[in-house]
Amino acid sequence: MSGQNGQSEGAVLNYTVHAPTCKSILELDKDGVPTGEIMDTKGSRYDITEPVTFEKTGSIDNYFIDEESDGDMKELVRVTAPDVGVLVVGGDQPGFQLYTPGGFGSVAIEPSGYVDAPNNDNFPSIELKPGCSKTQRMSFKFE
Repeated sequence: MSGQNGQSEGAVLNYTVHAPTCKSILELDKDGVPTGEIMDTKGSRYDITEPVTFEKTGSIDNYFIDEESDGDMKELVRVTAPDVGVLVVGGDQPGFQLYTPGGFGSVAIEPSGYVDAPNNDNFPSIELKPGCSKTQRMSFKFE
């Protein structure tokens, strides 16, 4: 989702993001790599359990954990763009990566398993063994 009318710089600052069941994120080290720890978002700039603008969150590049994930398809997050509409992202994964690049010209949302799971034994496995298959579902809907 990006700015409108050809705008890019700061175009999404007034967009709101809301993921009521995502109360934690993967903690990152100084290089942006998950440490293996899970961080509660309550009271932090990453708390998106209530609608909040990207102007208030600042730039984000984090994996948000859906506390109610059960492997079924469900709504994960909503991004509301004033005068444009609402993007509703769903999926059957335990969370999503939320990214707002420098300059805040766009928003990227990627439902997935825990990032860096192969290097963190305490994360749910995303391993795909030879001869096996795996299906992941996601949906993007504009309202």
